[in-house]
Amino acid sequence: MKKISIIITLFIFFGNLFFQSCKKKDDNINSQTPTTGVSIPKIATSFDSVQNITTTFQYDINGRIISEYTSDSVHLEYSYHNDSVFIKSYNSQNFLYQESKLALNSENLVESGIIFSFSSKQVYPSFEWPPGTFNFNSKATVDTLIVHFKYDNGFLVKQAEYNFSGSYYYLLDTCYYENDNIVFDELHVLPSNKYVTYYTTDFSLKNTIGYQNIGISFFGKQSKNLVIKKITNDTDTINISYIFDSQGRVIKEIHTGSYINTYEFTYTN
Repeated sequence: MKKISIIITLFIFFGNLFFQSCKKKDDNINSQTPTTGVSIPKIATSFDSVQNITTTFQYDINGRIISEYTSDSVHLEYSYHNDSVFIKSYNSQNFLYQESKLALNSENLVESGIIFSFSSKQVYPSFEWPPGTFNFNSKATVDTLIVHFKYDNGFLVKQAEYNFSGSYYYLLDTCYYENDNIVFDELHVLPSNKYVTYYTTDFSLKNTIGYQNIGISFFGKQSKNLVIKKITNDTDTINISYIFDSQGRVIKEIHTGSYINTYEFTYTN
């Protein structure tokens, strides 16, 4: 499933869809091995014909993701607050080029948010959350987007990315699930691009590489099982096979067809 701009790099290794019920407190916990007993991928590596990229994930003691570093020096940092999650994205020069402030609903799922994109290394805007007074330096170039999310039975079924005034969207993605697995999604991207992807699932294969497996529960449930085929716009077909360890966890995901790629996963425990 394709994601909005703040999430594209975040889930680059997790194409097969996927906190606690109590409210979260503000915290800045140093990275530690999660004590939840859940098998969480520690490292994911992508191999294709162009380059190999390794992403390393770090978690707090509750198993929540707090940082993500790639071998090309791009990284993301996460912080958790009452009713919100903040994500900061840095490029290879360690420049903060994007900051996302995501509001949680009563079920601790992301309901809406604001994405700030910065194009100046020296100048930053000051802002408040929830959206209030914005004090932009006149020399700063800032692009601001509004995002909204909708869930059905805990699954993320619709996401939209709008301009700041909310008058039109840049991206609209609608997903459909059956038996706790994604069936197809329909993605609209301005000005007139439309992508419809159908998914074939193997119900005997457990999904161990979804959102929740990498410490991200605030985007809802992940598909229960693994996708073995994706067909987009009736033309692009990707076949997917897997290799598992002795515990039934995915350690290699192999894509063939319209797009050839291999992903490898190393777990924390």
